[in-house]
Amino acid sequence: MAAVACLRLYYCACLPVNTGDVLRHLAWGCVVNESGYAAADRSLADNRPAAAWVAWSDLPFNYPIGLLFFDQLIARAWGSIFFMKLVLTLLEGLSALLVYRHTREKWLAFMYWASPISIWWCSHEGQIEPLQNVLAIAAVSMLERRLFWAGLLLALAVQIKLTAVFFLPLFLRVRMGRTKFIECAAGGLVGTLPTVFACMSYSALTNLSNLPLRLNPYYFNPFEHSLFLGSSVWLTLVDQLATYGALIALSARMIHDKNLMRYVPAVSFFVALKFAHHAQPWYMLLATSFFLALDDRRLRFWLFLLAPLLDVWSLLQMIVGPFGYTIGGYYDGLTVGGDMCKAL
Repeated sequence: MAAVACLRLYYCACLPVNTGDVLRHLAWGCVVNESGYAAADRSLADNRPAAAWVAWSDLPFNYPIGLLFFDQLIARAWGSIFFMKLVLTLLEGLSALLVYRHTREKWLAFMYWASPISIWWCSHEGQIEPLQNVLAIAAVSMLERRLFWAGLLLALAVQIKLTAVFFLPLFLRVRMGRTKFIECAAGGLVGTLPTVFACMSYSALTNLSNLPLRLNPYYFNPFEHSLFLGSSVWLTLVDQLATYGALIALSARMIHDKNLMRYVPAVSFFVALKFAHHAQPWYMLLATSFFLALDDRRLRFWLFLLAPLLDVWSLLQMIVGPFGYTIGGYYDGLTVGGDMCKAL
C-alpha cells in the first residue's frame, strides 16, 4: 500500500502526457468562481480569451453540475494540477477503504488501490472518474443499512458522470417496505437538488449533448474506422478481447444466478460501452466499482484481478513510458504546482 502511495504521489507531481482534461476543469472552476454559473452557457474561450488554446475551449460547460462544483472547490482551494490530482488520488484511497469495509477482503481493496488503470489515469493524468467511484461505492455499501444516504449518494454520483445510473437496478432489487422505499427515494430526490439549481442557473441539461469527439476503442463494430483513430490495431484488439471477455463472463454467470440483478450494473456498463460513440480508456476506472455489486466472491475476485487488461495501455505506459496518443507541448510554460487561475 505504501509503495503504491509513493508512486501515486510521484505521478501527481508530473504533468499529464495523454490528456488535457485536468486543465480544462481547473479553467472552468476559475471562470465560474469569478463570473457565476451563467458563464457555463458560454464557451471557455468567450469567458476567458487567454484560455482559448485549452482543449474544447469552444464549448460551453458540458459535464453534469456535480463536476462543476468539484472544479470550483479545487480552483478555490488551490487551482493547481498537482492539487487536483492529489485530491482525486485521495478519493481513490478512500474508495479502496470502502471496498474493504464492504467486502472485508483485503486483496480486493489492494487490487483497487494498485490498479494501473487508476494509478495512471487518476494520479498521472487527473481524470475525474474517482469522484463517481467514491460516491457510488459508498452508496452500494450503505444500501442495506442507511437507505436515505444510499439514495442521496447515488443521485450525487449520477451528477458526476451519468454512467452511475447503471447502479439503479441494484437499488430496485433490494426488498424494502413502503417506509424504507420512501426513505431511499427521499434521499435520491434530495440528491438531485444540485441539478435543479443548475437548470435554474444555466442550460445544464442541454449542454450535456455538446460532445466534440466520436471516438471509442471499445466499439462493437470494427468497421467503424473513424471511432478507432489514435488507437493502434493491436491495442484495440486487446481492448476488445478484454471487454468482451468480461461481458461474456458476467452474462453467463448472470443467467445461472437467482440474484441476477446484481449483475445488471456491470453488464449495462459494458453494453453501453460497446454502443457509445464516445468512450475513452480511462472509463475503465469505473469497472471495478460495478464489479463490487456482485455477490459471487470468486467471480468478483477474478474480475478485480484481471481488470488491468481492460486498458493495458496504462500499464505499458507505466513500464516503458508514454507512447501512442500524447499531447506534446500542451503544458509548455505551465508548472504542476502553479495556480491555473493566474496562469490562464
